[in-house]
Amino acid sequence: MGSAGGARWPSWGGPRPAWGVEVTDGCLRAATCDASGRPGQVLVIERATDDAGESAFRTLRARSAGRRWIASLPPAWIDALPIHLPPTGVLEDLLVERARAQLSFAVEDAVLDYLEPETRPDGSRRVLLYAVPRARVAALVAAAARAGCDLVTIESAGAALQRALSQRAVLDARRTLIVHLDEEHVLFLVANSERVVAERALGWGTTRIATAIATQLEIPVATAQQVLRGTPTLVEDDPEAASEVARVVTEIAALHLAELGRETERMQAYCRGEFRDGGIERLLLSGFAAELGCVRAGLADVGPGAEILNPDVGGTYAVAFGLALRRLERTCVGST
Repeated sequence: MGSAGGARWPSWGGPRPAWGVEVTDGCLRAATCDASGRPGQVLVIERATDDAGESAFRTLRARSAGRRWIASLPPAWIDALPIHLPPTGVLEDLLVERARAQLSFAVEDAVLDYLEPETRPDGSRRVLLYAVPRARVAALVAAAARAGCDLVTIESAGAALQRALSQRAVLDARRTLIVHLDEEHVLFLVANSERVVAERALGWGTTRIATAIATQLEIPVATAQQVLRGTPTLVEDDPEAASEVARVVTEIAALHLAELGRETERMQAYCRGEFRDGGIERLLLSGFAAELGCVRAGLADVGPGAEILNPDVGGTYAVAFGLALRRLERTCVGST
């Protein structure tokens, strides 16, 4: 990512790291891939929120051969803004000007980046602009450095997920909405095999659903996570109690699924208004959105028929795998 404070927006070159690390609020999820792009080792390490992740990075360094890393930040940390610009004018100056008007925080406090502009039929330019609070980036990079890990570049989870799904030939030329649910976030990504079109996130995931279930049933959150996944860990020999558990899970899940459905419809409406050739052509469910039956059922009637990604292709490690794939590219967009 580049800086908004007068520095240019540099591209990163040099040796391609073999590891990608997805930073979430609760863990580090790291992955590597081999020279042909096949997924390799995957590590998940719990992250303490009070030290910016330093202890987790130390554990990661001890358990892996990785020293240089490509990282993604929690989706809720990032503002991803589609910006429309005139055909002429200095791109980066125009983007900073628009960022001042549209960001949720001050440009002076931001690290900015953008994807390659897309020229529209009328000659105008459409650019996806990314912004992250500078303090968060600085704290994360410093924590990794103290642990002996070099974060050579940072990009969005959406860009990493698009790369992973493209490499596995899941994406094609069709404009696709991917709903990717993990423990802490829901990522809504519009993309095709060539580029990211739009992305936004909700700041909750399966942990919030499980916490609500745990509170209602007075059980540990870890047990509620298993219940949410359909694992028969509770009262399987008591039909009446099992029915009550199922009712609570269904009611609580429905509240969150309603929000998922509204956001899915909002993304589809955005694309219908943004692109003259139509809106969303495919709907893919990834991560826990693909794995949880209640989520699949809740989104079954939203937009084009939802496709369920094989967990081996679009599982919860897909973002980290997509980051690791970046070492195979000749050029990198979105560098620190």
